[in-house]
Amino acid sequence: MSTIHEPEAARRHEREKRRDRRNTALLWGVAVFVVLVLLYIIVYTFARGAGNVTWKFLTGTDFETGIAPQLFNTFYMLVLSMIPMLVVGIGAAIYTVEYARQGFLLRLLRFATETLTSVPSIVIGLLGFLLFVTDFGRGPRWEFSRLAGALTLAILNLPWMMRTAEDALRAVPASLREASYALGATKFQTVMRTVLPASIPGLVTGALIVSGRVIGETAALIYTSGVAGSSSGWLNFKLTQVPGDTLAVHIYTLFADNPTPAAQKAQTASAVVLIVLTLSVNLLGRYFERRLKRRFGGE
Repeated sequence: MSTIHEPEAARRHEREKRRDRRNTALLWGVAVFVVLVLLYIIVYTFARGAGNVTWKFLTGTDFETGIAPQLFNTFYMLVLSMIPMLVVGIGAAIYTVEYARQGFLLRLLRFATETLTSVPSIVIGLLGFLLFVTDFGRGPRWEFSRLAGALTLAILNLPWMMRTAEDALRAVPASLREASYALGATKFQTVMRTVLPASIPGLVTGALIVSGRVIGETAALIYTSGVAGSSSGWLNFKLTQVPGDTLAVHIYTLFADNPTPAAQKAQTASAVVLIVLTLSVNLLGRYFERRLKRRFGGE
């Protein structure tokens, strides 16, 4: 009987092999397409703007010939937004992974996270305008300022920080938790002294990836930090009553205000700098992930 079914089994096996090769080729094609799109964006932008990136451009303060204020605002608002984002995001991740039980509260938290992830950034910008720039539209609160923009960025990227933190915490082996409990540690001690140190590589990588999103955000900042900063008196750490146009917002402003030839050159040069910053942050994330895994994982 087995000899009768052998040809049919061989044909079925051959069909499965052909289907597997087709699916593999399709996935490779998708991956190559994504890489080619990224390379095209990088090559096209660098070909048009790399020649305009000079030291004078990086340190200049004029709207059309320098980006020093925008670079300062970008990094300053990045730090301001990451502080509440890390505290709330990692805290919420610890609750959902280590403490939460299946129930209404956990479902509500999941629903809120998914909703915030899918809300357009311009809507979050309008929310930030009502909450931080004005007193729910009744009058000025902090006006267009760095603090308003930073808090809006924190709200916008909080779901991503929470998700990456959850993945990092879930990646910690259960055996480490069990060993901690076996030594008499409490739940809180296990989380703080065992789980969090073991998840540091994933947390750092997630924070750096979210930083790249913060650096490239535009729509949410138009209504909160403003679209035009000052070319004088910008080098300070004031939080309110000081507009904080970032590099991404600066590129939008150069494009939207009927740019002159000089502004077009500044736009492409600013785009080159922004791409370099974003790529650098993502590459740093991969680098620190490998280093920290060797440091904390004994690899």
